[in-house]
Formats: sequence, C-alpha cells, structure tokens
Amino acid sequence: MTRLKKNQLSPHFTLDELTFSQTAIQRNIKNVPNRKELANLRRLCRTILEPFRALVGPLHVNSGFRSEELNRINGGVPNSQHRLGQAADLLPIKTELKAAYLKLVDSKIPFDQAIYEFGRWIHVSWSPKPRGQRLVAFKQQKKTKYEALDRYGSGNLGGS
Repeated sequence: MTRLKKNQLSPHFTLDELTFSQTAIQRNIKNVPNRKELANLRRLCRTILEPFRALVGPLHVNSGFRSEELNRINGGVPNSQHRLGQAADLLPIKTELKAAYLKLVDSKIPFDQAIYEFGRWIHVSWSPKPRGQRLVAFKQQKKTKYEALDRYGSGNLGGS
C-alpha cells in the first residue's frame, strides 16, 4: 500500500481541497475538521471519491467539509453530511456531468446519497449505513425540491 503524505486523505484527494472555502477565507472562518470529521473525510475519499474518480477521471471538489459556522452561513441544514465530513459536491473534469452522474448511480460504489444538483454539480455522500439514494435536485417556485431519479427520469436531466 502506498504511504500517503500528511495532507493527503487518499491517493488523489487532499485535506486542503476538501476543506477549501472562499467564504471561509473572506470571512475569516476556521474550517478545520476534528478527529472524527477527519476520519469521515478519509472514508469519503477512499470509499466514494476514489472509486468514482476511477470511473470518470479527475474530479474537482466544489465543496467538502464545512465547519458549523461555515455551514450556517452557506445556508446548510444543521445535520448536513458536509458538516460531518461525509459529503462533497463535485464536478467531473473529463466527463460530462450527466454521464458522470449516471455512471455513479449505476455503479457498485456504496454511496449514501448521489444527487444531481440543478444540472450544475454532483453531491455524493458516505455513511456507515449507505442508503443508496439516487436523487435529482431542482428549483420549483423558488424552493429546492428533491425527487428520486427513477421518478424524475434520467431523460429529464438535460445535457447529452
């Protein structure tokens, strides 16, 4: 097994990229995970992000861990998996978004949630008891709605 550098959570993901936040920098918010949250980030990277990367190529992390204060400012729910170090919002670099999402949900990767969010990014999470939720997030009358992919229909995701 390859030995990881101190900042690395897995071979292709670092603590810096999973905790980076422009909002935290601008507002001088400490966005540092505790020991349990750090362990969750490692599990997220090794169990979900690395296998997903193997399917679709490099991934850009838009949002990973969020401290309590950062999560509140970003409008996250108090029990957000981002808050626990169990979730990341991603953009595939070499694969079209819809195609990457469909590869994820059709894979054997043990995700808790895979959400195609607003046709702009993929939210994926890890949990000790993964539910395998395949969801689509969209706006309806200015409110965010979530619907199961099977009910929403993959043909309605847009893109190619």
